[in-house]
Amino acid sequence: MRRFCIYIVLVFNLLSLSSLGQSTLQWISIDSIEKNGFYRNHGVNKEKRTVGVIFHNPTQTEKEFYIRLNNPHLNEIDVIGPKGDTLYHTGDRHPFDSRPVRFWDFVFPIRIAAGQTDSIQFSIEHFGERLNYFFESYSKDEFLQRRDLNVFLTGSFIAVYLMLSLGFFFLGIYRREAKNIYFSLFIIITGNWIINDQGVFFEYLWPNDTNLQDKFGTYFNTSSTGLLFFLIYFLEVFKEKVGSVARNTIYVLSGFVIGRSILVLVIPDLIEEVSLKSTLLQISSLLMLICSLILMSSLYKFIIKKEYIIEALGFALFFGFTIRIILRQQGIDFFSIPKFDNFLFAVVQVLTVMIFTISNVLAYRRSKRLQYEKNLVEAEQREREISKRIIDAQEYERTNIGKNLHDQLGGLLATMKIRLQMLKNKKMSPEGKEVDDVLRIVDRSSEEMYNIVDDLVLPEMNGKGLQEILKNRIEIISTNTGIVIDLHILEKNIPDDVSIKIYRIICELLNNSIKHSGCDRISINISSKEKEMLIHYSDNGVGFNKSSIRERHGLKNIESRVEFLKGSIDLETRPGNTSYRITIPI
Repeated sequence: MRRFCIYIVLVFNLLSLSSLGQSTLQWISIDSIEKNGFYRNHGVNKEKRTVGVIFHNPTQTEKEFYIRLNNPHLNEIDVIGPKGDTLYHTGDRHPFDSRPVRFWDFVFPIRIAAGQTDSIQFSIEHFGERLNYFFESYSKDEFLQRRDLNVFLTGSFIAVYLMLSLGFFFLGIYRREAKNIYFSLFIIITGNWIINDQGVFFEYLWPNDTNLQDKFGTYFNTSSTGLLFFLIYFLEVFKEKVGSVARNTIYVLSGFVIGRSILVLVIPDLIEEVSLKSTLLQISSLLMLICSLILMSSLYKFIIKKEYIIEALGFALFFGFTIRIILRQQGIDFFSIPKFDNFLFAVVQVLTVMIFTISNVLAYRRSKRLQYEKNLVEAEQREREISKRIIDAQEYERTNIGKNLHDQLGGLLATMKIRLQMLKNKKMSPEGKEVDDVLRIVDRSSEEMYNIVDDLVLPEMNGKGLQEILKNRIEIISTNTGIVIDLHILEKNIPDDVSIKIYRIICELLNNSIKHSGCDRISINISSKEKEMLIHYSDNGVGFNKSSIRERHGLKNIESRVEFLKGSIDLETRPGNTSYRITIPI
């Protein structure tokens, strides 16, 4: 990286030297200007430049040319007539009213008498800064039309930028995101710089105070405060994803920008210190060039990895155009269309802002979608918790009812049986047969009561597996009903809480078969496949009408328990075969 920076410095110095030694006087005809315009870029400049224009009017009437220099920040401009007299003396170091035409660019009406040929010289000075200009020539009507179009475009631009800036500012407050507030400030400052680059804002704000114009133009422009906020926004977007080299480069450049702004504040006459101003500009340009190249390499890595693609394109556009500006300061132009260069910077800035607007809109929609998905997951979680509480409450109530039946009614039945037995043993009478009938009824009641208790009260696992507790239950049912029940379980390591829920599901299915199907054979198969547990249950009963299935309370309980386990249930029924296929994720 150190060697890379040394190469950059050497190339930059060569570029600086290449911009020196250019001719200070050039002549061009008005016909050439009218046809193609006349563009020159002298880079960072320390001497006056003079352009001579030869005007020719072959007509029989006086002709007026409107010569426009598309650079509103030229320090001094003297327009010298053919007799050496000064026709106009203006520049951005002079009050705004010194301009012959009230417009942000410098526009000079030149009158040439009928059938005359005259030469006019334009002496231009912009010491310590980049000097570039583009001559155009219009008739008065053509100029007025272009001026109206520029005013409309500029007004539209101000309105759009103001809306975008306020939008990002309030979005940052609403979402509590500092990066959007930083970006809104960048939009405001960049928009102001674009407007000021057109010579509109500060000149109109303080038309007679050139010192204020210059200071505010220095503070509130893209290469100082705007760049600072843009770099902060860069760090906010990528956070810890950029390397230490890029991060330290940003810190150094930000420190220099702040130091330069302070220097402008403490040196009131910096405007006149050509050497110091030129040196600061060259250092700033060099740092910005190094920073832009390093950050562009970081952005290339993001694009290769397909991360932050939209944001990376926005930053690449901005830093790529920054490199172009830096090279123009050294007198080197590429991708230059002088006629539209005034608008090119504005277009690039608008595109940059629009790219990040799209990025933020997509990020906002992505955030809303993630929030919706999060809320959905939380709602499902709450629903599961509610279902669990309902099931736990049902189990609690069933257990309580079962224990009460066992402890109270069971005790009473047992006592009744003992008393009847004692009565029978003490006094045998003709009524003994009736006592035997009562004893049988008591025995039957006790048996039914214990069946109900067994159905209500959950079995104690105590290390038992699902197969063992189901087998005990099936033996009781088979003994009491005569139904043949085949049980096959291939899954051995089923968690106790899942085993209990599957136990309840099987019990509900068994109850339905016993009460409604009239079957004499039931088959139960439990197995696992990949990340799913499969339960296949079938009986050879009479079947039932599927349209009435929802009315059966037992089926509702089954569906509720399967749904709680995030499973699914498929039912097929016809006379001679009713089968359930239950899938439960593990």
